[in-house]
Amino acid sequence: MDSTDDLLRMVRAAEPELTPKLRGICRLIETDPVMFLRSAAGKLCTHTSEPTLIRFCQRSGYAGLADFRMMDAADRVILLADSAGFGKPRLHRIRAMEHVSVLVTDLPSDHETACRIRDRGVQVVSTIEEPAL
Repeated sequence: MDSTDDLLRMVRAAEPELTPKLRGICRLIETDPVMFLRSAAGKLCTHTSEPTLIRFCQRSGYAGLADFRMMDAADRVILLADSAGFGKPRLHRIRAMEHVSVLVTDLPSDHETACRIRDRGVQVVSTIEEPAL
């Protein structure tokens, strides 16, 4: 399965719930997914506005177009995150956890948050040395 198949499947699943402007981006992707993934944002914005393009990416769980493209191209996503930000409100979301394969963090491996993340299928790697048993 290649990234364009995954992209088309994601777009088709999300399309019915989107606004008309965001559905326009879905149609653009369905018409030529490779062009969408490889074209400059300026070229894509001849079909829609930049804020609409960013809203589409954010609605899909990405910070913006660059994040959307990078994560779409990656087979494995490794997130390096300081524990200070977990569970606190943010202005934006870096990445939806369902797309993360491995989390490297300073949380102890038995921390409640680390366990919740692990329960979602994400491998959690702690940078804290834990006492040997």
